[in-house]
Amino acid sequence: MMRLVTVVLGALVVGMTAATAFADSSADLFEGKCAMCHGANGAGKGKVPPLTTAEVQQKSDAEWKTAIEKGVKNDKGMMPPYGGKLTPEQIDGLVAYMRTLKK
Repeated sequence: MMRLVTVVLGALVVGMTAATAFADSSADLFEGKCAMCHGANGAGKGKVPPLTTAEVQQKSDAEWKTAIEKGVKNDKGMMPPYGGKLTPEQIDGLVAYMRTLKK
């Protein structure tokens, strides 16, 4: 019984560590690729729209993924595409992280 408890606790710790590492790496990725324009907290800078507003947060994950993969060009400027530079897992992580930035 003690061995089972040890195995279960070990699995939980590994799972929590992996989830934390994923969250940390997504935050680091955001800081390295996105924060220079969108701001460290996603509030936006200059012409760059904030990621924190209800309007932006209402966009679907698929819309956010497309924007990251293909870039965005509009009257306010252009965001370069990251589809060839980031893995699908990294893009998923960025979307999940950006969801935490809502007001």
